[in-house]
Amino acid sequence: MNVNEQITALCFNFIYGFTIYYAVIINYLFIKNEVLIVKLLITSLFLIDFTIIYLMIIYKLNYGMFHIYYLIAFVLGYILSLKIKKSVKLVKTKKLSIDIKNW
Repeated sequence: MNVNEQITALCFNFIYGFTIYYAVIINYLFIKNEVLIVKLLITSLFLIDFTIIYLMIIYKLNYGMFHIYYLIAFVLGYILSLKIKKSVKLVKTKKLSIDIKNW
């Protein structure tokens, strides 16, 4: 596996971490008022689908070779999207409090 394939796979894993984070939020919004069995069924299908998609793309990128630093890039993407969402919420609440004070 050459360097270009590794960099492409690292970037993909990082972006996939972002994608999974927002997909989990959307999944939660859809199932938060459902019955427990339906929640378990939808969540398990969600996990299976995203796992199969991930494995298919990794197979196309670098013939299915998986390294530990791919997992690290994936987790970093997930954590970074979590931090970005928190900072956006913080900015929105600060802006809202400033607007209310000026009112």
